[in-house]
Amino acid sequence: MSPGVKLTKLVNFTALPPVIRRMEILYPNTKTQKLFCDDKKLRAEFGQLAKTVMARLTQLESAETLAAMHKDFPGLRIHEYKGKDKGKISIDLSGNYRLIFTPKNPPQKPDGGLDWNQITAIVILEVTDPH
Repeated sequence: MSPGVKLTKLVNFTALPPVIRRMEILYPNTKTQKLFCDDKKLRAEFGQLAKTVMARLTQLESAETLAAMHKDFPGLRIHEYKGKDKGKISIDLSGNYRLIFTPKNPPQKPDGGLDWNQITAIVILEVTDPH
């Protein structure tokens, strides 16, 4: 071996744990971001419902895709809207209240629906009672 040559230990990259991807949570504007990212503002706006909103945001953020979220939390009734609100998705919060969001870059399936396995970033729009 030549003088000055250093041996380095090779790393077995196949043995490393996979990189965990998380859902990217975005907001359409600064006002909405400040509301959903500030506990005090969220509680002032939604009262007791604020805890549930924070829990849903945490659940969404921890999911790799929307399909994974739906699989891990089937009781949340995640569903796509049709008609004039096509492209929007809602998650149950409490009673009639829903968390409404859209995919950042909506991946379409051949049948026209959204491919939930490809949704890794969403834009939070509002909390509303659509009924």
